[in-house]
Amino acid sequence: SFVFGDGDQNSDLEERKWEEIGSVIRKGRGVVTAEQLAPFMIGDYEEDPDNPLDRERFVLPVLQRFDGRAEVDEEGNIVYYFPELQKTAASRQGTGGTGVGMGYLQERPWKFSSAETGQKVAAVGLGILNVVGIISFSNILANSGVTAAQIAQHYGGVVALAINLLPAIKVYAGGYFAIPIIRWILNRNTNKQIADRNARRLLAFQRLQQMDPQLRQKLQSAQRYGSTRVVSERQAVYTSDADTEQMAMDDFDRKLGEK
Repeated sequence: SFVFGDGDQNSDLEERKWEEIGSVIRKGRGVVTAEQLAPFMIGDYEEDPDNPLDRERFVLPVLQRFDGRAEVDEEGNIVYYFPELQKTAASRQGTGGTGVGMGYLQERPWKFSSAETGQKVAAVGLGILNVVGIISFSNILANSGVTAAQIAQHYGGVVALAINLLPAIKVYAGGYFAIPIIRWILNRNTNKQIADRNARRLLAFQRLQQMDPQLRQKLQSAQRYGSTRVVSERQAVYTSDADTEQMAMDDFDRKLGEK
């Protein structure tokens, strides 16, 4: 843990993201706006605010993931319609709403080590002890007046093994501290990027919470559009069932007439 860390702190990020986005879409009865998806998607893609075609580019992976499409509601706003998730929402009671207030996606900052303080102190102490031992042993060899090969041949056993492994032990001792230092530097840069993405998602979420009149009107229009699509789907199913029943009755009358 001290040397190599504890792995990716956000290994479940994708799973959490798609689960929360699916909940937002179902909450909106299968119809949502880009503003409702922004707290979970913004930050993954760099948008050009001066390019109208690029402002909602972060929605594309959501459309691909949940088989959705862009549509225009009665107010002329671009909304995103997800038929399959609408069916799931329709099968649940009390799932209507605007999908506001469901939080935002938060990435966890990378920890240097999850080890306890005592364990970290012990790890550092072990590393220092290794370095001191290597330096002392190297000085003894350097000041002995004979070559390391002669000492190894004379004493043999553990001494010979230690002399032969000394270059590898030096590399290990250096890496024991070099790797954590490099990780610490990389973690700082990574955590800055994570903090920036979290801040952008938080701003998007706060905009939903504090919604201005224009955004409120847009979300209400999307909600009405979602309700309209639910009714349309139900009418289509009812019409299909009625047509099937009528065809069956006509076929029964035809066969009865033939007899």
